[in-house]
Amino acid sequence: RAARGARSPPAPRERLPTQYDLSVGDLVVAATAWKRVAVGDRGVVVGPCEDAAEKAPHKRCRVRFDDGKGTYVYTKGQQARRAPLAGQHVLGDGVIARAAVRNKCAAGDRGVVV
Repeated sequence: RAARGARSPPAPRERLPTQYDLSVGDLVVAATAWKRVAVGDRGVVVGPCEDAAEKAPHKRCRVRFDDGKGTYVYTKGQQARRAPLAGQHVLGDGVIARAAVRNKCAAGDRGVVV
């Protein structure tokens, strides 16, 4: 039996879906307007959310937006999404080859955008 006032060990961090897997340096676009930031503005992840008072800080990150619009804490995958790459794909997207590429893949092969 635990002593009065004893704290249980912290729960292991949940495995987050790919859209939440943002790292420092990742390019993102705003999905939510806030202050001088408009939906679609580009930014870069500059660090994790450091405010423990925020709800689910492990799902948030600090984003510095272009054109001096500021640095704000955004929710990964909901308020800040990966910037689209070629063909509107983002890192972590699942893809299927539509045609064979010699010695690389066959039509129908599955892959992940890296």
